[in-house]
Amino acid sequence: MMRFFAVLCSLMFLLFSAVQANAPRGQKMQENAAHAPGRLLIKLNPTATAIVDASLQKSSASVFSGLASLDALHQQAGAVSVAHAFQPAQNRMLAEQIGINRWFMVEMDKEADILALAEAYESDPNVESVSPDWQAFPAAVPNDPLYSSQWGHNNTGQMLSYCWSCGGHPAGSPVGTPGFDANAQAAWDNSQGYGSASIIIGIIDSGVDIDHPDLRLVAGWDYGSNDSNPDDNSASPGHGTACAGVAAARANNGLGVSGIAGGCSVMPLKVANNAGSMFFSSIQNALIHAADNGAHIASMSLGASISSDAATDNALAYAYNSGVVLFAATGNYNQSTISYPAINTNVISVGAASPCGDRKRSSSSSSEVNPGVSTDPNGYTCDGERWWGSNYGSTSQDARTAVDIIAPTIMPTTDIQGSGGYDSGDYSLWFNGTSCATPYAAGVAALVMSQHPTWSPAQVRAQLTSTAIDIQNVESGAGWDRYTGYGMVDAAAATGGGGPTNQPPVAVVNGPYTGIAGTAVSFSSAGSNDPDGTITGYSWNFGDNSSSSAANPSHTYASAGTYTVTLTVTDNDGAQTSASTTATISPSGGGGTWEVITYDDFESGWGNYVDGGADCRRSSSDAAYAHQGTYCVRIQDNTSTSIFSYGSGRDVTGYDEIRVSFWYYPRSMDNSNEDFWVQYYDGATWHTVASYARNIDFQNNNFYRVDDVIISRTSYNFPTNMRIRFRCDASGNSDWVYIDEVEVAGRSNAA
Repeated sequence: MMRFFAVLCSLMFLLFSAVQANAPRGQKMQENAAHAPGRLLIKLNPTATAIVDASLQKSSASVFSGLASLDALHQQAGAVSVAHAFQPAQNRMLAEQIGINRWFMVEMDKEADILALAEAYESDPNVESVSPDWQAFPAAVPNDPLYSSQWGHNNTGQMLSYCWSCGGHPAGSPVGTPGFDANAQAAWDNSQGYGSASIIIGIIDSGVDIDHPDLRLVAGWDYGSNDSNPDDNSASPGHGTACAGVAAARANNGLGVSGIAGGCSVMPLKVANNAGSMFFSSIQNALIHAADNGAHIASMSLGASISSDAATDNALAYAYNSGVVLFAATGNYNQSTISYPAINTNVISVGAASPCGDRKRSSSSSSEVNPGVSTDPNGYTCDGERWWGSNYGSTSQDARTAVDIIAPTIMPTTDIQGSGGYDSGDYSLWFNGTSCATPYAAGVAALVMSQHPTWSPAQVRAQLTSTAIDIQNVESGAGWDRYTGYGMVDAAAATGGGGPTNQPPVAVVNGPYTGIAGTAVSFSSAGSNDPDGTITGYSWNFGDNSSSSAANPSHTYASAGTYTVTLTVTDNDGAQTSASTTATISPSGGGGTWEVITYDDFESGWGNYVDGGADCRRSSSDAAYAHQGTYCVRIQDNTSTSIFSYGSGRDVTGYDEIRVSFWYYPRSMDNSNEDFWVQYYDGATWHTVASYARNIDFQNNNFYRVDDVIISRTSYNFPTNMRIRFRCDASGNSDWVYIDEVEVAGRSNAA
């Protein structure tokens, strides 16, 4: 039997071929993903950025900066221009914190082996990250006349299934489980109605028909061709206009269809060039535009089968931290991995729902599915579209690799007027794929934000997931599951109350702490978090009538004794949680002189330490991150080989205290609270004696000095074979910490 994919290919989800986007140094990038043949995105370190910026100010036409190794690469690549990759961001402080101001686009005068060049640039000490410019491919009670066909709003069992042998949907039979829908009609009866026109949904796609009478638009931009006209008029038109209508086609205006948020506005952000090709460099700038120009929500019916892309990760972080709620599609290949950027931790991942109460599934027969689509053991769903199924995620709830929610698919929506789009009229009747589900979920979020315009992305996500309709069927059990996440979006429930019950923050006081009277003791709140928001305040009580509001303060006790130390954290809703530990302070006793036990700057080798293996290295190419000299040690993710430690033990039985001092430089630690630890071996067990977390103790791309890791005999055994080691906990092998000038000293407190 023929596979009916040709007609619907332009409606399908935007997909990339599988590829490792930001390959670690020394790891060859895969070579099967389409990308622009003549350009590359590179992220420079702060020092190199300043030099290149100064060069561009002198001559924007020059590609050479005076950085010898980088200039040699430009010459090898045939570079004809070097310019900032992202438009200037309005929030300069946030942009610099994330590093989007340090991305540059290198344009070549010829087609080149971009993946090989990416590896060459990646090894340059001036370069932090490299991204090819990947290409995307197409994937898909008001009085509006087509409202009765929109089963996602009000399911009466009206959708016509796809007739496999007799002409598709128009010849199909009515199917659906009455009542299984997003409860749109009840939602519209709530206070926000069809939504507020001041709430803006950014549609990052092929463009939007700017003259369509059924769409309420605000000014957008065309980042595919870099002009102010985001009309859906490329060589592959229609997809963006369809997505816009699903989210926010005008409701109750007597025309066509009603979007789920038919009172809200659409910001068209076109990322297709004139040929219809979509590149992620355009998507990155569209995200920044959305954040800087008032969009509350961004809907991305697109994706790639990669785990991350450094340049896009930065753009997503900028938008999220600017308050934009981000949605992306899981994919249409009925596979157990969701696509990027849906897999990004800042993005709400959306799968597709069939009208009979299921995740949209593909056929169990390989002869009936599209190339690359996995068959499903439970067979295709009642909609009859056998050739595709909604991707599902991992079995770990709330993991970035997991599905969050599902939303309706296969619905009528707006089309380019006339014959320019999918159908000959102004509307398309069978828009499908997770491309349809994603803007639907985004529209429900717009209704929520119409009620709560100041809510954060985390609050909106919590509202959608906590009110979703649980799906139970042949593959999904009660509660959260890997196939449907928290379930089907429920617009009525999401807009019916004041919001989900606030979850209190978690206070992690760490400790117990030890110290010497008259000497500063360092305290850490590392690990403290808020599951549905952010921590806005820290309050330390040191037990001696002293306090601090710093996240990680230092305090000096005047007298010896054991003190109760309490940390209280406050979240963005005002909820507080406290945790306590002790600080045992020994008499100063006059204090002994610190004696250096070991010192290593790694200039002539590993010294007292040993190479931890594949995820640990000492290399001259990391000279930019050495505090002094040419060498330092780089550690990355938390695996058994991410450690570097003493090669042999040291006798410390003659000391009462040990102090560890070092310099470190964090780079590309891309998730909140990614951290690294100092650990101490007492002859039998490793103990974590200090930890340093991003956004609490450090930000990327700065040198930090540590000289307050004090290990006391009152808390730990001092053996004949003491050892020190460093470990890193990050999300991947492109998250690095560089350690240099490590000193371990000891002293006796005898008078």
